[in-house]
Amino acid sequence: MGWLGYFIGRSVTLQCLCIRELPADEGGGQQMHAFFDGLARNQSIQRVEVNKLGDYGSIALLMVLSRWSQLEELIYCNNNLGPNGCSALGLCSNQEFVN
Repeated sequence: MGWLGYFIGRSVTLQCLCIRELPADEGGGQQMHAFFDGLARNQSIQRVEVNKLGDYGSIALLMVLSRWSQLEELIYCNNNLGPNGCSALGLCSNQEFVN
């Protein structure tokens, strides 16, 4: 997952990313942290669709969204951010989101 994040972060042509489900992290979160860190560095992704991120993935996604200005569309399905999850997503950016 760390290398995938590295290459996503360096890409200048990737415009759409779909994450259907993240694998269980056996490394104590280090690989997932590296993945989301790379994702946050990308400046070409305009559309993201995420499904079943889990608690860690959902929180990490919030941090990524706060660093992106190019995002045009977010499709956020079957994720758990608690009762105020959508409100928290709205605080990350002034973009339009689809829930």
